[in-house]
Amino acid sequence: MRLSPAPRVTSDFAARTRHARRVLVIQLGGLGDVAHSFPALRAIRAAYPQAHLAVLSPAHSCALLRLAPGVDEILAYDGGKVGLSRRLWRLMRQLRRRRDEVCINLTGSNHASLLAFASGAAARLGRRPLEDHKRGWRYLHTELMEYPHLETPMYRQWLQCLAQAGIEGDGEFRAELDAAARRAAGLSPADRKTYLHLSPCAGAPQRELPIAQVCALLERLHGEFPQYRLALSARDTERERTRMRAILEGLSFTPWRVEIGTLSADALAALVGEAVLHLSGDTGPLHLAVLLGTPSVSWFRVNPTLAEYRPDGPRHRSFVVEGGAPDALHGIDNSAIVAAARELLATLPAAAQAMV
Repeated sequence: MRLSPAPRVTSDFAARTRHARRVLVIQLGGLGDVAHSFPALRAIRAAYPQAHLAVLSPAHSCALLRLAPGVDEILAYDGGKVGLSRRLWRLMRQLRRRRDEVCINLTGSNHASLLAFASGAAARLGRRPLEDHKRGWRYLHTELMEYPHLETPMYRQWLQCLAQAGIEGDGEFRAELDAAARRAAGLSPADRKTYLHLSPCAGAPQRELPIAQVCALLERLHGEFPQYRLALSARDTERERTRMRAILEGLSFTPWRVEIGTLSADALAALVGEAVLHLSGDTGPLHLAVLLGTPSVSWFRVNPTLAEYRPDGPRHRSFVVEGGAPDALHGIDNSAIVAAARELLATLPAAAQAMV
Protein backbone atom coordinates (compact mmCIF):
# COMPACT_ATOMS: atom_id res chain seq x y z
CA MET A 1 0.00 0.00 0.00
CA ARG A 2 1.39 3.37 -1.01
CA LEU A 3 0.94 6.18 1.52
CA SER A 4 0.60 9.85 0.70
CA PRO A 5 0.31 12.94 2.93
CA ALA A 6 -3.21 13.43 4.22
CA PRO A 7 -5.08 16.57 3.17
CA ARG A 8 -6.78 18.92 5.58
CA VAL A 9 -10.23 17.73 6.58
CA THR A 10 -13.27 19.28 4.96
CA SER A 11 -16.47 20.25 6.73
CA ASP A 12 -18.45 17.42 5.11
CA PHE A 13 -16.43 14.68 6.89
CA ALA A 14 -19.21 13.94 9.38
CA ALA A 15 -21.81 13.81 6.60
CA ARG A 16 -19.65 11.54 4.46
CA THR A 17 -19.09 9.08 7.31
CA ARG A 18 -22.45 9.38 9.09
CA HIS A 19 -23.41 5.77 8.34
CA ALA A 20 -20.38 4.33 10.13
CA ARG A 21 -21.33 1.55 12.50
CA ARG A 22 -18.10 1.53 14.51
CA VAL A 23 -16.17 4.64 15.61
CA LEU A 24 -12.90 4.62 17.53
CA VAL A 25 -11.57 7.69 19.39
CA ILE A 26 -7.92 7.76 20.47
CA GLN A 27 -7.12 9.87 23.53
CA LEU A 28 -3.70 9.03 24.99
CA GLY A 29 -3.27 12.07 27.24
CA GLY A 30 -3.08 12.13 31.02
CA LEU A 31 -6.00 12.20 33.44
CA GLY A 32 -6.52 15.91 32.87
CA ASP A 33 -6.57 15.50 29.09
CA VAL A 34 -9.10 12.69 29.35
CA ALA A 35 -11.30 14.89 31.57
CA HIS A 36 -11.01 17.75 29.06
CA SER A 37 -12.03 15.42 26.21
CA PHE A 38 -15.57 14.83 27.56
CA PRO A 39 -17.14 17.69 25.52
CA ALA A 40 -15.43 16.35 22.38
CA LEU A 41 -16.72 12.84 23.09
CA ARG A 42 -20.24 14.23 23.45
CA ALA A 43 -19.91 15.97 20.10
CA ILE A 44 -18.67 12.77 18.42
CA ARG A 45 -21.50 10.78 20.00
CA ALA A 46 -24.03 13.27 18.62
CA ALA A 47 -22.48 13.08 15.15
CA TYR A 48 -22.69 9.26 15.11
CA PRO A 49 -25.79 8.46 17.19
CA GLN A 50 -26.18 4.92 15.85
CA ALA A 51 -22.53 3.88 15.95
CA HIS A 52 -20.71 1.76 18.49
CA LEU A 53 -18.39 4.33 20.10
CA ALA A 54 -15.12 3.08 21.59
CA VAL A 55 -12.39 5.14 23.26
CA LEU A 56 -8.75 4.09 23.56
CA SER A 57 -7.17 5.67 26.64
CA PRO A 58 -4.28 5.09 29.07
CA ALA A 59 -5.13 2.27 31.47
CA HIS A 60 -5.08 4.55 34.53
CA SER A 61 -7.79 6.79 32.99
CA CYS A 62 -10.18 4.10 31.76
CA ALA A 63 -12.27 4.14 34.93
CA LEU A 64 -12.90 7.85 34.44
CA LEU A 65 -14.29 7.24 30.95
CA ARG A 66 -16.89 5.00 32.53
CA LEU A 67 -18.53 8.28 33.57
CA ALA A 68 -18.69 9.60 29.99
CA PRO A 69 -22.25 9.51 28.62
CA GLY A 70 -22.62 7.66 25.34
CA VAL A 71 -19.32 5.74 25.35
CA ASP A 72 -20.01 2.09 24.56
CA GLU A 73 -16.56 0.58 25.01
CA ILE A 74 -13.31 1.57 26.72
CA LEU A 75 -9.98 0.17 25.56
CA ALA A 76 -6.85 0.35 27.71
CA TYR A 77 -3.55 1.60 26.29
CA ASP A 78 -0.45 0.44 28.15
CA GLY A 79 2.15 0.47 25.40
CA GLY A 80 4.60 2.96 26.92
CA LYS A 81 5.69 6.30 25.50
CA VAL A 82 8.94 5.38 23.74
CA GLY A 83 9.63 2.79 21.08
CA LEU A 84 7.58 -0.06 19.68
CA SER A 85 7.10 -2.42 22.60
CA ARG A 86 5.57 -5.88 22.38
CA ARG A 87 2.48 -4.57 24.13
CA LEU A 88 2.13 -1.87 21.50
CA TRP A 89 2.39 -4.42 18.69
CA ARG A 90 -0.25 -6.59 20.39
CA LEU A 91 -2.56 -3.60 20.70
CA MET A 92 -2.05 -2.70 17.05
CA ARG A 93 -3.05 -6.23 16.03
CA GLN A 94 -6.07 -6.04 18.35
CA LEU A 95 -7.18 -2.78 16.76
CA ARG A 96 -6.86 -4.21 13.27
CA ARG A 97 -9.20 -7.06 14.18
CA ARG A 98 -11.88 -4.65 15.43
CA ARG A 99 -12.78 -3.39 11.95
CA ASP A 100 -13.66 0.15 13.03
CA GLU A 101 -14.81 2.32 10.14
CA VAL A 102 -13.96 5.78 11.53
CA CYS A 103 -11.00 6.60 13.75
CA ILE A 104 -10.61 10.05 15.35
CA ASN A 105 -7.20 10.69 16.85
CA LEU A 106 -7.50 13.58 19.28
CA THR A 107 -3.96 13.23 20.63
CA GLY A 108 -1.93 13.44 17.43
CA SER A 109 1.23 11.95 18.98
CA ASN A 110 3.44 9.46 17.12
CA HIS A 111 2.06 6.46 19.01
CA ALA A 112 -1.52 7.65 18.64
CA SER A 113 -0.97 8.11 14.90
CA LEU A 114 0.47 4.59 14.59
CA LEU A 115 -2.54 3.20 16.43
CA ALA A 116 -4.91 5.13 14.19
CA PHE A 117 -3.22 3.64 11.15
CA ALA A 118 -3.26 0.17 12.73
CA SER A 119 -7.01 0.40 13.19
CA GLY A 120 -7.41 0.03 9.45
CA ALA A 121 -10.37 2.42 9.52
CA ALA A 122 -11.18 3.75 6.07
CA ALA A 123 -11.60 7.26 7.53
CA ARG A 124 -8.79 8.23 9.90
CA LEU A 125 -9.00 11.78 11.21
CA GLY A 126 -5.96 13.07 13.11
CA ARG A 127 -4.79 16.30 14.68
CA ARG A 128 -1.54 17.96 13.74
CA PRO A 129 0.69 17.54 16.83
CA LEU A 130 2.41 20.36 18.66
CA GLU A 131 5.83 18.95 17.80
CA ASP A 132 5.44 17.96 14.17
CA HIS A 133 9.08 17.60 13.12
CA LYS A 134 8.51 13.86 12.66
CA ARG A 135 6.45 13.91 9.49
CA GLY A 136 5.21 10.34 9.60
CA TRP A 137 1.93 11.33 11.20
CA ARG A 138 0.91 13.02 7.94
CA TYR A 139 0.92 9.64 6.20
CA LEU A 140 -0.94 7.66 8.85
CA HIS A 141 -4.26 9.48 8.60
CA THR A 142 -6.61 10.08 5.70
CA GLU A 143 -7.53 13.65 6.76
CA LEU A 144 -6.03 16.16 9.17
CA MET A 145 -7.33 18.70 11.68
CA GLU A 146 -5.15 21.74 12.31
CA TYR A 147 -5.68 24.22 15.12
CA PRO A 148 -3.15 26.22 17.18
CA HIS A 149 -1.82 24.63 20.34
CA LEU A 150 -1.14 26.45 23.64
CA GLU A 151 -3.43 29.45 23.00
CA THR A 152 -6.83 28.33 24.32
CA PRO A 153 -8.24 25.75 26.77
CA MET A 154 -7.58 22.21 25.62
CA TYR A 155 -11.24 21.22 25.47
CA ARG A 156 -11.94 24.18 23.18
CA GLN A 157 -9.05 23.22 20.90
CA TRP A 158 -10.53 19.77 20.35
CA LEU A 159 -13.97 21.21 19.67
CA GLN A 160 -12.50 23.62 17.12
CA CYS A 161 -10.66 20.74 15.45
CA LEU A 162 -13.82 18.65 15.26
CA ALA A 163 -15.79 21.61 13.91
CA GLN A 164 -13.50 21.57 10.87
CA ALA A 165 -14.89 18.09 10.19
CA GLY A 166 -18.50 19.17 10.64
CA ILE A 167 -18.67 17.69 14.17
CA GLU A 168 -20.18 20.39 16.36
CA GLY A 169 -20.15 20.56 20.17
CA ASP A 170 -21.36 23.05 22.77
CA GLY A 171 -18.37 22.83 25.12
CA GLU A 172 -20.44 21.74 28.08
CA PHE A 173 -18.89 19.28 30.53
CA ARG A 174 -21.13 16.38 31.51
CA ALA A 175 -20.28 13.27 33.49
CA GLU A 176 -22.49 10.63 35.05
CA LEU A 177 -21.22 10.29 38.61
CA ASP A 178 -22.98 7.11 39.68
CA ALA A 179 -23.52 5.21 42.93
CA ALA A 180 -20.73 2.75 42.10
CA ALA A 181 -18.15 5.55 41.90
CA ARG A 182 -19.38 7.03 45.17
CA ARG A 183 -19.18 3.63 46.87
CA ALA A 184 -15.67 3.10 45.54
CA ALA A 185 -14.73 6.46 47.07
CA GLY A 186 -16.25 5.45 50.41
CA LEU A 187 -18.82 8.24 50.28
CA SER A 188 -22.31 8.11 51.74
CA PRO A 189 -25.16 10.40 50.71
CA ALA A 190 -24.61 12.31 53.97
CA ASP A 191 -21.05 13.19 52.91
CA ARG A 192 -22.14 15.15 49.85
CA LYS A 193 -20.91 18.77 49.89
CA THR A 194 -19.70 18.54 53.49
CA TYR A 195 -15.95 18.76 52.84
CA LEU A 196 -13.17 20.59 51.06
CA HIS A 197 -10.81 18.57 48.87
CA LEU A 198 -7.16 19.55 48.53
CA SER A 199 -4.43 17.97 46.38
CA PRO A 200 -1.10 19.13 47.82
CA CYS A 201 0.97 17.30 45.18
CA ALA A 202 1.18 18.12 41.48
CA GLY A 203 3.75 15.76 40.02
CA ALA A 204 6.73 18.13 40.26
CA PRO A 205 8.07 20.43 43.02
CA GLN A 206 7.97 23.57 40.86
CA ARG A 207 4.17 23.24 40.61
CA GLU A 208 3.60 22.68 44.36
CA LEU A 209 3.33 25.10 47.27
CA PRO A 210 6.09 24.65 49.89
CA ILE A 211 5.24 22.05 52.54
CA ALA A 212 5.22 24.63 55.34
CA GLN A 213 2.81 26.80 53.35
CA VAL A 214 0.49 23.85 52.69
CA CYS A 215 0.41 23.09 56.42
CA ALA A 216 -0.38 26.73 57.22
CA LEU A 217 -3.08 26.78 54.52
CA LEU A 218 -4.73 23.65 55.88
CA GLU A 219 -4.68 25.09 59.41
CA ARG A 220 -6.42 28.24 58.14
CA LEU A 221 -9.02 26.30 56.18
CA HIS A 222 -9.66 24.12 59.23
CA GLY A 223 -10.02 27.15 61.46
CA GLU A 224 -11.97 29.50 59.19
CA PHE A 225 -14.39 26.95 57.72
CA PRO A 226 -15.15 24.61 60.65
CA GLN A 227 -18.41 23.54 59.02
CA TYR A 228 -16.44 21.68 56.35
CA ARG A 229 -14.20 18.65 56.81
CA LEU A 230 -10.94 18.26 54.89
CA ALA A 231 -10.03 15.50 52.45
CA LEU A 232 -6.54 15.17 50.96
CA SER A 233 -5.35 12.99 48.10
CA ALA A 234 -2.12 12.17 46.28
CA ARG A 235 -0.70 9.57 43.94
CA ASP A 236 1.00 6.44 45.22
CA THR A 237 4.58 7.41 44.40
CA GLU A 238 7.50 7.55 46.81
CA ARG A 239 7.87 11.31 46.37
CA GLU A 240 4.21 12.08 46.95
CA ARG A 241 3.95 9.67 49.90
CA THR A 242 6.94 11.38 51.50
CA ARG A 243 5.50 14.83 50.87
CA MET A 244 2.09 13.88 52.24
CA ARG A 245 3.66 12.36 55.34
CA ALA A 246 5.57 15.59 56.02
CA ILE A 247 2.35 17.61 55.61
CA LEU A 248 0.40 15.41 58.00
CA GLU A 249 3.19 15.59 60.59
CA GLY A 250 3.02 19.38 60.40
CA LEU A 251 -0.70 19.63 61.22
CA SER A 252 -2.29 20.12 64.62
CA PHE A 253 -5.36 18.14 63.55
CA THR A 254 -6.15 14.98 61.60
CA PRO A 255 -7.91 15.48 58.25
CA TRP A 256 -11.14 13.60 57.70
CA ARG A 257 -9.80 11.67 54.68
CA VAL A 258 -6.29 11.06 53.36
CA GLU A 259 -6.10 9.02 50.14
CA ILE A 260 -2.69 8.15 48.69
CA GLY A 261 -3.11 6.17 45.50
CA THR A 262 -5.99 4.15 46.94
CA LEU A 263 -8.70 5.37 44.58
CA SER A 264 -9.45 4.45 40.98
CA ALA A 265 -9.98 7.33 38.55
CA ASP A 266 -13.77 7.21 38.87
CA ALA A 267 -13.60 7.01 42.67
CA LEU A 268 -11.21 9.98 42.74
CA ALA A 269 -13.68 11.80 40.50
CA ALA A 270 -16.41 11.06 43.03
CA LEU A 271 -14.28 12.39 45.89
CA VAL A 272 -13.61 15.60 43.94
CA GLY A 273 -17.10 15.87 42.51
CA GLU A 274 -18.89 15.59 45.85
CA ALA A 275 -16.60 18.16 47.53
CA VAL A 276 -17.97 21.63 48.11
CA LEU A 277 -14.65 23.10 46.91
CA HIS A 278 -11.40 21.82 45.42
CA LEU A 279 -7.95 23.38 45.95
CA SER A 280 -4.72 22.42 44.17
CA GLY A 281 -2.05 23.24 41.67
CA ASP A 282 -2.07 22.03 38.07
CA THR A 283 -2.87 18.36 38.59
CA GLY A 284 -5.41 15.73 37.55
CA PRO A 285 -7.92 16.34 40.36
CA LEU A 286 -8.16 20.02 39.35
CA HIS A 287 -9.35 18.97 35.91
CA LEU A 288 -11.77 16.52 37.49
CA ALA A 289 -13.23 19.50 39.36
CA VAL A 290 -13.70 21.30 36.04
CA LEU A 291 -15.34 18.20 34.55
CA LEU A 292 -17.73 17.74 37.47
CA GLY A 293 -18.57 21.38 38.12
CA THR A 294 -16.89 21.56 41.53
CA PRO A 295 -15.73 25.12 42.32
CA SER A 296 -11.94 25.35 42.53
CA VAL A 297 -9.07 27.51 43.71
CA SER A 298 -5.80 26.73 41.95
CA TRP A 299 -2.25 27.97 41.63
CA PHE A 300 0.07 27.94 38.61
CA ARG A 301 3.60 28.80 37.63
CA VAL A 302 3.89 30.70 34.34
CA ASN A 303 4.44 28.05 31.67
CA PRO A 304 3.74 27.46 27.95
CA THR A 305 0.64 25.30 28.58
CA LEU A 306 -1.04 27.72 31.01
CA ALA A 307 -3.84 28.70 28.64
CA GLU A 308 -4.63 25.04 27.94
CA TYR A 309 -5.12 23.90 31.52
CA ARG A 310 -6.00 26.95 33.62
CA PRO A 311 -9.71 26.60 34.52
CA ASP A 312 -12.03 29.20 33.06
CA GLY A 313 -15.50 30.27 34.10
CA PRO A 314 -17.14 31.81 37.19
CA ARG A 315 -16.78 28.68 39.33
CA HIS A 316 -13.01 28.86 39.34
CA ARG A 317 -10.32 31.15 40.76
CA SER A 318 -6.64 30.73 39.92
CA PHE A 319 -3.37 32.43 40.81
CA VAL A 320 -0.46 32.66 38.38
CA VAL A 321 3.05 33.68 39.41
CA GLU A 322 6.58 33.41 38.06
CA GLY A 323 7.17 30.97 40.89
CA GLY A 324 10.79 31.62 41.82
CA ALA A 325 13.22 28.77 42.51
CA PRO A 326 12.14 25.36 41.16
CA ASP A 327 12.18 23.68 44.58
CA ALA A 328 8.53 24.80 45.00
CA LEU A 329 5.96 27.29 43.74
CA HIS A 330 6.72 30.56 45.51
CA GLY A 331 4.91 33.89 45.58
CA ILE A 332 1.28 32.98 46.32
CA ASP A 333 -0.13 34.21 49.62
CA ASN A 334 -2.36 31.95 51.69
CA SER A 335 -4.59 34.91 52.56
CA ALA A 336 -5.43 35.28 48.86
CA ILE A 337 -6.22 31.58 48.56
CA VAL A 338 -8.48 31.65 51.62
CA ALA A 339 -10.21 34.80 50.38
CA ALA A 340 -10.91 33.12 47.02
CA ALA A 341 -12.25 30.07 48.82
CA ARG A 342 -14.50 32.23 50.95
CA GLU A 343 -15.81 34.04 47.88
CA LEU A 344 -16.66 30.81 46.07
CA LEU A 345 -18.26 29.21 49.13
CA ALA A 346 -20.45 32.29 49.53
CA THR A 347 -21.89 31.69 46.05
CA LEU A 348 -23.14 28.19 46.89
CA PRO A 349 -26.88 27.62 46.48
CA ALA A 350 -28.77 27.79 49.73
CA ALA A 351 -29.59 24.08 49.45
CA ALA A 352 -25.90 23.17 49.38
CA GLN A 353 -25.11 25.41 52.34
CA ALA A 354 -27.92 23.80 54.29
CA MET A 355 -26.24 20.39 54.01
CA VAL A 356 -23.44 21.38 56.38
